[in-house]
Amino acid sequence: MNKIPIILDIFDFLNINDLQNFMYTRRLSSDKISYFIKYKKKFIEEHFPIEIQRSFPNRLLNYPIINFKNTFLDMDYYSNLIFSEIDYPISIGITNLNKPFIIIKYNRLNLKNLKNSKMTVLIIKRNQELWSNAFSLKDKDFSITDDVDINKKYYLYFDNNKFIRSKANKLIEKICYGNVIFAKSLATDDFVEYSLSY
Repeated sequence: MNKIPIILDIFDFLNINDLQNFMYTRRLSSDKISYFIKYKKKFIEEHFPIEIQRSFPNRLLNYPIINFKNTFLDMDYYSNLIFSEIDYPISIGITNLNKPFIIIKYNRLNLKNLKNSKMTVLIIKRNQELWSNAFSLKDKDFSITDDVDINKKYYLYFDNNKFIRSKANKLIEKICYGNVIFAKSLATDDFVEYSLSY
């Protein structure tokens, strides 16, 4: 008797986080791995517009899905991220209000005083027309948008029937592709270096 269809039927009842945990903690055959990849692609396509997917290597497929924590919230604002509590450089998930999000850990090096700050940015869907940046109040330095973007709250927004990318969006995309970026800070007038934090 072929047990694979029965196992795959059980997979259908798992949410994406449970399925991911199952996949990451066992040695599995290629058909089960293929099933998980197909399921994860469907999850990404349902929750993240193609404009967001294109900003990341392999359209977000390589990044772990994490559970949303209520500790991320500070009075209904997603500003309570603690760098040391985020395990991966880039992770994705869904909030308790069914809003998709991406968390990115990055380094900000001030080239004038050589202060290296470990930072986080949360990219979150606010509504059908707006994805925004949320920076942790726990971070002790200026954020990417403080440094490069006057329209601080925008990451990707819908205008005239198309999504418009912010300066922060373009900079974060380069960082996520492994580039080290240099910019002159609008906040301090110093030159800063950004890189993904592993």
